Amino acid sequence: MVFRKLTLALTLIAISFFSGCVTPEERMQQTSSGRPEVLIKAPQSSIVAALVNKAIDNGYTIVAQTDYSLQFRRPLAQQEVMAASFIVGNAYSNNSRWLNYSFTKSGKAVRVVASSELQAEMVGGQINRKSLDANNALFNAHQRLLNDLKIQLE
Repeated sequence: MVFRKLTLALTLIAISFFSGCVTPEERMQQTSSGRPEVLIKAPQSSIVAALVNKAIDNGYTIVAQTDYSLQFRRPLAQQEVMAASFIVGNAYSNNSRWLNYSFTKSGKAVRVVASSELQAEMVGGQINRKSLDANNALFNAHQRLLNDLKIQLE
């Protein structure tokens, strides 16, 4: 127990030290939702097909699909496992990364909004979630993907 507390304390000190040495990445643009989003003048079916292909290429599988949303899940990459254990789960939880897209008509265009989260399924069945929408680097990666998709489809 003492060893575990010491390890946790040293980990928190190391995280605070290293995070203090890095300048946070700025968001490439501001959006009305605060999440990565874009208006695309293309059929929604084309947008959905392109997003599904891109998600599959990045290791995601489709969890749910409706007229207004797409939801994907993938196992965590090796470098994400420890962070997810500290943030949402523990050594015994089943942790995964989720990616969600929401669609709505806006005039002749389709508004696409992205969001992502870490999710931990605990041993007793409890689900813990942590939104990743505040991560500027991740925001920018999703925004670049959506901007590229807009260029490709319009």
